[in-house]
Amino acid sequence: MGAGGVGDEKQERKNKKKKKKKKKKKPKKKKKKKKKERKKKGPEPRGSPLGVRIPDATCIHSRKIKICHLMNHSSGISDYGGLQEYRDDVENRKFPWSDEKFIETTINNELLFEPGTGFAYSNPGYWLLKRIIEIESGLSFDELVEKYIAKPLDLSSIKVAHRIFDDSLNGYYAEWVWHGLVLANATDVAFFMTSDKVSRLNSYLNKVNYKDEFWQNPFYGLGLMVEPGIKYGHLGGGPGYEAACIKFLDADICACAILSIDKKINPLRQVMLEKESTISDWKDNH
Repeated sequence: MGAGGVGDEKQERKNKKKKKKKKKKKPKKKKKKKKKERKKKGPEPRGSPLGVRIPDATCIHSRKIKICHLMNHSSGISDYGGLQEYRDDVENRKFPWSDEKFIETTINNELLFEPGTGFAYSNPGYWLLKRIIEIESGLSFDELVEKYIAKPLDLSSIKVAHRIFDDSLNGYYAEWVWHGLVLANATDVAFFMTSDKVSRLNSYLNKVNYKDEFWQNPFYGLGLMVEPGIKYGHLGGGPGYEAACIKFLDADICACAILSIDKKINPLRQVMLEKESTISDWKDNH
């Protein structure tokens, strides 16, 4: 009985200790292992080399050219506009070149300078940008323009042209503008130019090596001609027409002129006249 009592006491102590231990045990919080989250592939950062998305066969310089170089025309890739063969074929209204022909005659030529060290306007560079955006988004150029520009800004006249789109141009194919030809009226172009989609492109400024009466201190941003703190915008040209659209920062005015080449009027000069006329009207009414 005594021995049995001692045994029972020992057993009770053991049970108490177990209970205490059980009480002390707090549910362990599972430590979340910090895994390096792989970000979903979005649009390529502006500083990324083209080789991430563009194969060497398409651009033999893809390892040294960056996206920002394409956007501000500092890639060194030559343009096709000055090629005599291109001009002759357009003039004779031949069928547009294939991508392979454009690549061979422009992108895969020797660079005009090392990327990031100069300025040379390059539409082939913008074709490369278009391809990157199409690959990243899984959308066609038409769908991208509609989804990100036309619909959000309610610009009903904006559309991408294809093949023979205007009978008055005597068989001109839109595909001669290799990187894509977008059509719009002057009002929609001006609304687009004043949107935040455009104003935020005033960065990565690349000095342009010329000046004239209109551009005294020109730079090229991410798709825009820029005179810092004064104005930004762009010129355009094509078969039968010339255009200019400029946002004047000092007067908070945007003017756009789309003119027939037959009129022989400089669209930039017309834009300046529109600006002065608007300021004059405003002063008369205030």
